Amino acid sequence: RGRTACAVATTARDGTFFADDLDVGTALFARAPSHASSRSVEITSDNPQAIELVLGEHAAEVAGIIADAAGHPIAGARVRIGDPDEDDARRVQVPSDEHGAFRVPAPALGHVGLLVLAPGFQPWLGDVEVTESPRDPLHITLIAGAVIAGVGRGPDGEPREGLRVRAN
Repeated sequence: RGRTACAVATTARDGTFFADDLDVGTALFARAPSHASSRSVEITSDNPQAIELVLGEHAAEVAGIIADAAGHPIAGARVRIGDPDEDDARRVQVPSDEHGAFRVPAPALGHVGLLVLAPGFQPWLGDVEVTESPRDPLHITLIAGAVIAGVGRGPDGEPREGLRVRAN
């Protein structure tokens, strides 16, 4: 954890791939639209290894509508599905459309984390039960967020440029 996944190979027509210069301990997995990700396979030695990455069955989808407290749709909200502690590449993100609607493939069945972000609104974090059967669309209401301004200072009390201000 804590490392961002990146593409190291692309499969050929026959499904084969080749990747080199990978560190021992690196985990490989495969993703494709409309399928659950393969299980991760960890590289265990510097010697050449043959591995097989098998995609999961057709991924279930999670759909919903995002609106503000007055019921107005929120277009362009970022909807992220997947474990928030996983690498970015293991999560899927889609925008909501002009009607606040979204449809996102789930990375797995079971309880899956869902995060919704939109400018001017508080983040919405929850989880959804993903099953093979279609479910009713989610209705997510975002609450307007507070606007703040401030000054970041160093230990010497002087203003500091480049500080990253975070919230949790």
